[in-house]
Amino acid sequence: MEPLSLIREVLLPLQFVTQPFFMCLSFVLLFERFAGRFGFMDTPDDRKRHDQPIPMVGGLAIYLATTLSIIVFVPHSITAVFIMIGGLVAMLGILDDRFDLPVRCRVVAQVLIAYLTVAYAGVEIHRIGNLVGMGAFELPGLVGVVFTMVCIVGGINAINMIDGVDGLAAGVSLLTVLGLSFLCWQGGYEVGMQMTLIFAGALMAFLCFNARVFVPRARVFLGDSGSTLLGYVLAWFFISLTQSGEEFVSSIVVCWLFGLPLIDTVSVMMGRVNRGVSPMTGGRDHLHHRLIDSGISVRRTVAIMLALHGALVIIGVASNGIPTLEPVLFFGFIALIVAYHTWAPALVRRMLPSPT
Repeated sequence: MEPLSLIREVLLPLQFVTQPFFMCLSFVLLFERFAGRFGFMDTPDDRKRHDQPIPMVGGLAIYLATTLSIIVFVPHSITAVFIMIGGLVAMLGILDDRFDLPVRCRVVAQVLIAYLTVAYAGVEIHRIGNLVGMGAFELPGLVGVVFTMVCIVGGINAINMIDGVDGLAAGVSLLTVLGLSFLCWQGGYEVGMQMTLIFAGALMAFLCFNARVFVPRARVFLGDSGSTLLGYVLAWFFISLTQSGEEFVSSIVVCWLFGLPLIDTVSVMMGRVNRGVSPMTGGRDHLHHRLIDSGISVRRTVAIMLALHGALVIIGVASNGIPTLEPVLFFGFIALIVAYHTWAPALVRRMLPSPT
């Protein structure tokens, strides 16, 4: 390949990152000025460690930057449905940020959103790959619809539950979406690469205001509008890329690309059920809470968790497209969940200072 052609091939995708990046920067700067006036401030309480109200405008900024960039760069029929249903997700989160909706209300709305995704976007899981070495599992009719809806609602809440430390939820989502973008590029799926890069650009801009690499403390938060939107968008990408005719991403590889949020959420919900507590009840039992409560700084906690998640993403990307590895990946991931649930709390307890 000629040098100019190589440079063009490398630089061309940058336009899909730069426009949403600068748009999201602009939206955050604009919205944070008016957040207090409209009641979109996250105030400290027993579970939250920040010492002053923080604007919850990151989700709306990411949504607008992403959707406007998609309209410009990706004139595809499915993107209109993506934008409309994504808007419903963001609106539900905005209402939750403003009025603190009951859990049941949120879950019912999320189930409805998941149904709309299946019914009107055709984003549905009907095949889940060769998990146990006996060939791909086909999910007939209603089974596939229900399983898809469960996965979408689960994805939405997995990111929402891990959003407890500056830069963590967006950082994890960024690593995942970059992995998806690489796989789309590798498979020659241009629309998928463009949409994932656009989303990545918006996430990068938000992190400039939220991650402690760039600011001493977060200037803005995602809010529920942002965390639920991130979970929904990732679920959409996962299902779309695994269920297309060409299968750009293996079904089991998705578990590794979504590694840390999925493992941590499953472990926390199992622990709460064992204690007789509702899985949807809030608490400081996630890994990031345990690390911070053990005395590890926020920056180091986020670095540890992003390193763990990044390793899982790399394993997923490297293993994609190798059918013989699918059973190994499946049972390996189950083993990771068991090991995490069994040993992670004990390891963190060993980090606690000895009583004097």
